[in-house]
Amino acid sequence: MAFYFGPDHAAETYVAHAFDEHGIDLGEIVMNYAVADMADKPALLLIPGQTESWWGYEKAMEILSSDFHVFAVDLRGQGRSTRTPGRYTLDNMGNDLVRFIDIVIGRPVVVSGLSSGGVLSAWLSAYAKPGTVRGCLYEDPPLFASEVNTSCGQSVRQSIGPMFALMSKYLGDQWSIGDWAGMQPLQRRSFHHGWPVSWFQATCRRRH
Repeated sequence: MAFYFGPDHAAETYVAHAFDEHGIDLGEIVMNYAVADMADKPALLLIPGQTESWWGYEKAMEILSSDFHVFAVDLRGQGRSTRTPGRYTLDNMGNDLVRFIDIVIGRPVVVSGLSSGGVLSAWLSAYAKPGTVRGCLYEDPPLFASEVNTSCGQSVRQSIGPMFALMSKYLGDQWSIGDWAGMQPLQRRSFHHGWPVSWFQATCRRRH
């Protein structure tokens, strides 16, 4: 049995959260985001990791809002933001964030990103428009292990790549099958160490 989730199946996917969600048209995508609205405070942009959503920052936003005007986003393909199969690159996602800073935040911002969001925070360090980023925090970023082809060291193929390959094939209506039940036995065969199996099992329990 196939399961379908995402923006086109909102009733099956989303629940209410502590902060209102908004959408902004950035050209290729509509980016979903939430704001802890303290406009008199310094601006802070929170970027979640791959496969995650701004929801992971929900509790942190409550704390940070005493000192910052907090913006947390869903990157393309995540949460309520537009799906763009075949268009998930650091440059595309980074430029989404450049436009988001311009259009929504509209002033210099501190950026904090987790995991691949940390890689995007590093990307903004290099490629954001001059004067738009005040500082960047990279939280556990796979700066080198996220590369497909590396000049040295391990690539994504030796780390989380096999898990993403299974997810890209088996999960969600933007991919080819959308079959949770079919994916679970395959992930057991694909990983010989413990954490990916535990992660998949916990994720499947949350879904059902």
